[in-house]
Amino acid sequence: MKSQKTALVFGATGLVGTELVKVLNKDDRYNEIKIFGRHSSGFADGKVKEIITELSNKSLLVTEMTGDDIYCCLGTTIKKARTKEAFRKVDLGFPKLIAEVASAKNISKMIVISSIGASSHTSNFYLKTKGEMEEALNEILKDKVYFLRPSFLLGNRSESRPGEQAGKFLMKLVGPLFRGKMKKYRAIEAHSVAEAMVYIANMSGEKHVFESDEIVDLLKKHKA
Repeated sequence: MKSQKTALVFGATGLVGTELVKVLNKDDRYNEIKIFGRHSSGFADGKVKEIITELSNKSLLVTEMTGDDIYCCLGTTIKKARTKEAFRKVDLGFPKLIAEVASAKNISKMIVISSIGASSHTSNFYLKTKGEMEEALNEILKDKVYFLRPSFLLGNRSESRPGEQAGKFLMKLVGPLFRGKMKKYRAIEAHSVAEAMVYIANMSGEKHVFESDEIVDLLKKHKA
């Protein structure tokens, strides 16, 4: 018998989020996909329900966040956010608010995209923010939250990021040279990250943080 689950997706218009909705649409375990965002995601499917809102609207989140698994693919860049404060609002503030609502509503799991190198102890602003986000969500959700830390993401973005195409070419070229402890720095397909998110949401296990190479290994074992 198929389980009839509801997925709650934040960040559906990004590189991983777009792939995630495609994966969820094909997964019979989910009969509804709720997408939260400021603008329409462009997905038109019988399983998709869009909730157009500012993510700071806590009262609406409390009303609409009914379901089973939360998938958080939120993330921006300093260039797009323009200020560090605006960046932290998207990469730390919104995930924290979502986690707080999830905790109050007893959501089963929250699967979150973080970043390779995330650490609250680093001087790198981007990685420090990601590390602080992980710590905040761990404090709120305990063993209900899972983090994926992908390396350089491969895939087609809807937005243009100058220099990224050259980066993709370089990462594909040198990636095979990364071995041992360096293996986690290999570039990874956004679709693979999306597949891993859904797999992790539906598995049982003690592991809650997955480095980029561990994401790849997890999918290989799953598909073997």
